[in-house]
Amino acid sequence: MDYFSGHIQQPNILHTKDSSSIKKIRVRERELENRLELVKLESAAVVRSKDELILNLKRQLDQFEVDMDHLKSKGQDLTKQVQHKQELLRRTVRALRLALAMLEGEDSQGGNSGEQAG
Repeated sequence: MDYFSGHIQQPNILHTKDSSSIKKIRVRERELENRLELVKLESAAVVRSKDELILNLKRQLDQFEVDMDHLKSKGQDLTKQVQHKQELLRRTVRALRLALAMLEGEDSQGGNSGEQAG
């Protein structure tokens, strides 16, 4: 009987070891599933954060382009104004020189007629 009882206990020991191993495997499996879920959540958060950063950078780039276009247009307008003012200045200088030449001409004519009269 001892012989049979020893052999009967052996399968029970194997069954206990197997069920203990299965429990450990299931616990480890749950841990890994939880870890995987956390990694997925972290990855999603990182992707979302990078997407927001990209969108913000695109908005800034668009704003810079609008600002550049505005400044370019303003620069062109200012260049036109400067050219217009320079042209007015040239005309004014030309008119003043002509007027000065006419005055000098009158002075020289007036001076000559005064000498002839005197």
